Amino acid sequence: MPFFVRGGAIVPGKETIWSRFEASARRFPENLAVADERSELTYRQLHGLALACAEWLRQSGAAGNIGLLLPNGVDFFVAFLGVEVVPATCVPLNPLLTPAELGRLISHAQVETVLTVKPLADRLPATAARVVSLEDVMPTLLARAAQVSLPALLPGPDDIAAIIYTSGTSAEPKGVMLSHRNLTANVAGCEQVLSLNDRYVVLGVLPTSHCFALTVTVLLPLFVGAVAVAVARFSPGAVLQLAERRRASVLPAVPGIFATLARARERSAHDLSALELCISGAEPLPRAVYDDFQQRFARRIMQGYGLTECSPVVCVNPPEDPQPETVGPPLPGLQVEVRGPEGPLPAGEAGEVVVRGESVMVGYYRDPQATREAIDEEGWLHTGDLGRFDERGHLVLCGRKKELIIVGGENVFPGEVEAVLCSHPAVSVAAVVGVKDPLHGEVPKAYVVLSPGMQVTAAELRQFCRAQLAPFKVPREVLIRESLPLTPTGKVLKRRLVANG
Repeated sequence: MPFFVRGGAIVPGKETIWSRFEASARRFPENLAVADERSELTYRQLHGLALACAEWLRQSGAAGNIGLLLPNGVDFFVAFLGVEVVPATCVPLNPLLTPAELGRLISHAQVETVLTVKPLADRLPATAARVVSLEDVMPTLLARAAQVSLPALLPGPDDIAAIIYTSGTSAEPKGVMLSHRNLTANVAGCEQVLSLNDRYVVLGVLPTSHCFALTVTVLLPLFVGAVAVAVARFSPGAVLQLAERRRASVLPAVPGIFATLARARERSAHDLSALELCISGAEPLPRAVYDDFQQRFARRIMQGYGLTECSPVVCVNPPEDPQPETVGPPLPGLQVEVRGPEGPLPAGEAGEVVVRGESVMVGYYRDPQATREAIDEEGWLHTGDLGRFDERGHLVLCGRKKELIIVGGENVFPGEVEAVLCSHPAVSVAAVVGVKDPLHGEVPKAYVVLSPGMQVTAAELRQFCRAQLAPFKVPREVLIRESLPLTPTGKVLKRRLVANG
């Protein structure tokens, strides 16, 4: 069987982000919708403020692509929903980016208005479009929240809801155009797998400028009537304290956050008995992190896989049986194949992962050539990721197609070597890249960061790899570093490693 489809298909409908949220607001008007460290809103209050924000945006002439430079918090939810009902397209901007980086994204996305808060306004370059501080607007929104009615013009399922820029680990960031249909279909698949409802509390520690957070910590809780708790800045003590106080039941995060929480000194002082689902994405989950977190909190991590171009979730392990070695089966409604040069491959054989379904992006903003290269005529998105299916239909990732290292004709998947290195008790992070070699064409080279207080030599790590890997897979060189260049979501920027040597 060349591809696997888990569960029933998600039937395309007329739903939009606003229609799904409004349905929750009608069902649960007095339920808590969103909270941060300073404030909270019920569904009724969030609904009113979002409509007031949309009215203010229309009256002020804001339209087209609207940037949001906001920390995680109540303000983001109000502004995001307001933009979606204008209707306009939201361009989330990461507060961790430099002014130069923000300037490039704002220019490329043709953003004319940026909604922000005063502490972040200084990060915007002088060339930025019109800048609006929510502190100046919020009194007006609060005064109008109970008086605004739904506008006559609303977005449709195929209108672009958001342009989200990729993290750019191996190339320059691209603006991914996601429609209301893309995002609502992806959330519907997550709902089916996770079985969330209004009793859940989702802890949002990931930046809402990234698709993983937008879908799983913003839209998913809002669509099911759950509580979204937003964490503006990650620190293990604050997160553990907030998780206990809010009785958090769902924690989506990246492996680095799970590793930090497992090592935190404050972990034993907090009651996390309400925590049911821990979901890891954005990068491979090291087995050591999975084991350590389970040992410290008695909770198993569900590893998933996705990419912004798929809104973003493609696969996720089921809650009842998470397997740390895989990223789980495909999300309901998505077709996933593993392909080689001649076509689909059977289970056990590695090739490129391709995806088709309602969650697949409309395309790259202002880049039709890149869109044609990514999505073929049959609607299959070529992810550039390498993987294989196991006998149960669970996907096992092997690395990036562009990162595949060919040593004397033999394929070396960087992910396999990184997993071995990370299984060493002294290693916290590992990244493997290919470097040119006059004899073999390419050879693997490893960069590692050690766990706090641990010591090991490069020679010892190479010897450790020799015991578990074929000779051609063993890194020719291992460099121990204090840190590696990372994206805001914790992915290693391998292109910088290659460029810097």
